[in-house]
Amino acid sequence: MLKDNRPAGDGAAPLHLAPEEARLFERLTRTYRFDDAASLELLTQAMEARCRARLCREQVEKDGQTVRDDRGNLKAHPLLATERSAQASFLSAMRLLRLDLTGSAK
Repeated sequence: MLKDNRPAGDGAAPLHLAPEEARLFERLTRTYRFDDAASLELLTQAMEARCRARLCREQVEKDGQTVRDDRGNLKAHPLLATERSAQASFLSAMRLLRLDLTGSAK
């Protein structure tokens, strides 16, 4: 059985989600019906991945897409790979849940 860390009330986002992802979680649970714990867990994981991608993107925007290594050579920012992986995880979860991100739930 999955631990339910949501506050009382239908569609409430898990407490650990950042405000942006919590709003999307709540919007999606108002728009779509989630009948089982597995779907809610997958939605939670999707929101965690979305948050991770957003945080990586924000850091790359601050640092730039390239950084210098310890020898002074330019290389791609290491968070670019993490961002790409998190985005892929988010999109994969959305596809598994058959959620439409092109409509008003975006």
